[in-house]
Amino acid sequence: MKHEKKFYDALERIFVGAPIEGEGGYVNLLKIKEKYYRQVVDSLKTDINNDAVISESFKEDFYNLLFNFFEKYFSECGSVYFTKTANWQKVYEKVYSDNKDVVLFWKTNMLYYVKSDILFRSIYIKAMDTEDKQNYVFFFDVGDLKQKQNNEKKELVFAYKETNVGKVENVHDDTTGDKTFVLTVGYSERGRKTDIGAISLSSGVKGEIIEKAINTFKKQTTVDFFINKNAKAFLEEQLDIFLHQILLEEDSDFDQARLTQLKAVKIYAKKLISFIAQFEDELVKIWNKPKFVRNSNYVISIDKLTNDLIEKIRNHANLLSQIEEWQKLALVDDNFSFSVLELAKHPHLPIDTKYFKDLELEILSLFDNLDDALDGYLVHSENYQALNSIKYKFKHRVGNIYIDPPFNTGSDFEYMDEYQDSTWLSLMSDRLNMSKDMLTTKGSLYLHLDHFAEHRGRELLDDILGKSNFINNIAWSYRSGGASDSKTMPYKHDSILFYSNNKDEFVLHPITER
Repeated sequence: MKHEKKFYDALERIFVGAPIEGEGGYVNLLKIKEKYYRQVVDSLKTDINNDAVISESFKEDFYNLLFNFFEKYFSECGSVYFTKTANWQKVYEKVYSDNKDVVLFWKTNMLYYVKSDILFRSIYIKAMDTEDKQNYVFFFDVGDLKQKQNNEKKELVFAYKETNVGKVENVHDDTTGDKTFVLTVGYSERGRKTDIGAISLSSGVKGEIIEKAINTFKKQTTVDFFINKNAKAFLEEQLDIFLHQILLEEDSDFDQARLTQLKAVKIYAKKLISFIAQFEDELVKIWNKPKFVRNSNYVISIDKLTNDLIEKIRNHANLLSQIEEWQKLALVDDNFSFSVLELAKHPHLPIDTKYFKDLELEILSLFDNLDDALDGYLVHSENYQALNSIKYKFKHRVGNIYIDPPFNTGSDFEYMDEYQDSTWLSLMSDRLNMSKDMLTTKGSLYLHLDHFAEHRGRELLDDILGKSNFINNIAWSYRSGGASDSKTMPYKHDSILFYSNNKDEFVLHPITER
């Protein structure tokens, strides 16, 4: 029964994924996925146990074959794609194409990239006081940790919760005593930071030992979350490859009984694939469902308003907040007052309706066609969801698109900027494809990258917009001067890849070099 247990243990691990604590939309979906697994696997076991073909003598081999197939296609967070595929299957290679002599291929190309995050878990950690050689046991509680929605960088915040007394099996030993110091874990909100001094005071543990434990906790693994665009087709194709390889092995000697056994493997593998694909398909639907706008505001220049509305704004309780915003934007000086004289000097000051929600409908009613009157939209959202939600409204209506994505450098930006190459390509591919659909036939797209990613961006755009629509590689110079102290030649520019949507219709106005 060794292989049977190994198979079911692995199936749970690879389908459900690594245990995830905390809260968040995607985390909640993975928890639902776990419940879904529990319901289906019991039914599968019953069917297998009642199948006459899967005799006791064949059962170990049966489970071993299922295990060898499925373990190759699941990541630690349950995503379905190439992870441990054997080299002899050559699934990474596109040997030929009917209409292309070179095809760009990467192992996550059939996936929607969702996000990258660290799957923090509640764990015990020991930290030693080097002076007295005593180990202190900490328990990091992430039960209330709300997972990040997108790839913004957020600082972890730790706080003292309590001290538990009593030895925990396989955690405490002769060097630790019997205390466990419990720290809660959360993401920083409104600038809140970890107060090591306060934790030390409450726990009685030295600050440097607490910091050592926290640094160890932070070294948990970052994983990428994906959704397979068509899990059923992908896994069934790979199953056919897997079974054909078995049939083609030189030392194989197949009689009718063995072929019947392999047919049983295929039947139950396809049952599992169907059950896996059903949930994956639901994730695809949820991921691609246009999202509702949670909040919207309008910015209208003051010259578009009536005198009556201007008077209402003058007497509004939130006028000072609007003026403070103008001052921060350097639109007015510190002595500005909302007087007739000052407004005459600044006729185009932007009125933001977030300060005047009770007047918003009255302001918007001034326009017969609001869409025609607006000259811009600012959308605050995860960029795939934003593009997916507005793609029909702006289809074939956008003249120019400029994209400044992560360069894949690992530098300390406000957002995550270090991905595996395959993840970066998946992230960019879907967003570039949707961007293409928004361009007019005369439109153009500009993709700003540096030396880390420029070559991959070029291959993507050649594939999506077409090699023939490449216009130029614009050098964005950011450094002047002489030699560099590094062992490499100095980096002097980024690249802006410049493509048209249709070179036959694109018109480039002359540019004079100076």
